[in-house]
Amino acid sequence: MIKNGDNEFLFCARENLSDEMYSMAENLIYLIRDYYDGNLEAGKRKKFTERPDNFWSVTVQNRIDELNITVRGSCEYFSNFKEIEIKKDRRDSYSRFKITKETNINDALNIIKYAKRKL
Repeated sequence: MIKNGDNEFLFCARENLSDEMYSMAENLIYLIRDYYDGNLEAGKRKKFTERPDNFWSVTVQNRIDELNITVRGSCEYFSNFKEIEIKKDRRDSYSRFKITKETNINDALNIIKYAKRKL
């Protein structure tokens, strides 16, 4: 179920991304909500973090028309995922990757589902 924070994310994506990227953002959040009953919380610089467990976040990158995803877990933890390039985040316990095309959506969903959770 989509909640207020998710709607804020979708509004931000609609205002700042191409129609194609907005469609991907919308698809991703609906797929995630099929698995997790959380809510995105708006932060600084178009970043939205999953609550109550901060196991993934998404940043709307309007200048390059992409979504940047951060997930809890080291790059080594995600080494089985070869479809998307996963990089080390600034925090050692997190990794990051980008969604740039429609074929990334299912791969992104699988990576987010695999992310380490505390709850």
